[in-house]
Amino acid sequence: MKTNAVLLTIVANLSLVAFTQQNPPTVKGHKIGETLEEYLIVEKGSAESAARVLTDCAALITNPKQHRADPLPFEIQTHPCLEMAKILDGQPGDTSKSLVNATHPSETDEQEFHFEGKRLVRIQLYIHEVFTNVKHDLIEKYGPPDGEEEISYQNGFGAVFLHPRAAWIKRSDVVVLVSEATEAAAGIYPVLVTIADNSWAKSETEKKKNRPNSID
Repeated sequence: MKTNAVLLTIVANLSLVAFTQQNPPTVKGHKIGETLEEYLIVEKGSAESAARVLTDCAALITNPKQHRADPLPFEIQTHPCLEMAKILDGQPGDTSKSLVNATHPSETDEQEFHFEGKRLVRIQLYIHEVFTNVKHDLIEKYGPPDGEEEISYQNGFGAVFLHPRAAWIKRSDVVVLVSEATEAAAGIYPVLVTIADNSWAKSETEKKKNRPNSID
């Protein structure tokens, strides 16, 4: 299987992976443009542990029945393995801390990482924190936002709420969007943060513009 061959090739070369300091800033230890191998090294703590994940995934994809007869580590599950195989094959794919570590998403720290062309192109964070604090932290990394606004939301009872939103769109490396959720959780309106590769974001925007109208 092609995806399995890709996994095994990556394992063989994982020890050669090296980080380079460059823009954009890191987010949760990761940076836009990194490879899946670099992502796994951060999540698992070492190249050896990252290689183990890929080795076990390769074994699971090759022989799924073995997973039931002789269980591999709990973290190695079919869905995340197939997603990682897709990513290594250059196809679009998603992963997250909970998938890689086989844990439930934290109520205070949910993360999703989207790869295309074997590179990380989008990071999405769902943060249970007040908007002003999250915006302050983003300003420390990216400087003042290029635009801010408030979006009105009306609930089922007719009450209208204003939810803030800010954007960093003039950078050459990434675009950053932060918005407050319209529904509260534990008394706080969670904040959605999206950091995306600038070129990828522009490409996605063009795709949406050129998409045929589904009801025409």
